[in-house]
Amino acid sequence: MARQHPFYGEAARRGGGPGWTGFGRGRGHGFGRLDDVFGCAGDRAGVARWARDRGWVEVPADDRPAVVGELLAGAPVPLGPEHVAVNLRTGVHAGWSVLAFDVVVRTGQGDVPEWAVTALGRPRTADPYHLHPRRLGAFALPGRGRRVDLGPGELADRWTATGAPDVARVLQQAAAREALLGTDDGDEVWATATALAAVRPDGHRPALLEHHLALLAALAGAEQECGRP
Repeated sequence: MARQHPFYGEAARRGGGPGWTGFGRGRGHGFGRLDDVFGCAGDRAGVARWARDRGWVEVPADDRPAVVGELLAGAPVPLGPEHVAVNLRTGVHAGWSVLAFDVVVRTGQGDVPEWAVTALGRPRTADPYHLHPRRLGAFALPGRGRRVDLGPGELADRWTATGAPDVARVLQQAAAREALLGTDDGDEVWATATALAAVRPDGHRPALLEHHLALLAALAGAEQECGRP
């Protein structure tokens, strides 16, 4: 039997709807060429095992920390009231408190993951900023703030920064520069008053979590160095 589409067949069956042999919108259908492009690459089961092995805990829906709203409000991607944070998990990485979750759109056929967010507590309360990969184009959202001069070099060729001017000092730290230049420039990075965060399309998977954690820990370490007398 051909594979069934995850957003219609499988999700509908989990909700008690018809499966492969059913009828109506909940009926599963075979995969086509575009499913490799638009299908979800998230790995919820893999993330659950990964988190459990590291002592992370799942956050109940009714105990959502306030920082989630802060992160969603400041996110550098288009989010609306239809977007919901799910699969929240907290833990510790390299001594930093971490929160990870998926942002989904809820449909009659189930949750459709759109973004994977990883956040790390900032070493101190500071002004917000955004880091945007140049290869993603001239994408911008209102309220990002003023462009920050990163000076000449590869970092300025590949990334733009907006917001607090102090971010330039942070990015001059070797660990921060190496972390940003070592990525595929596929993440949006932003800082709220209390957290550093990274977001990428689709649901979370272990490899993406590890990538985000390494990047954010480098940025947090650079902020910590800049904050020392």
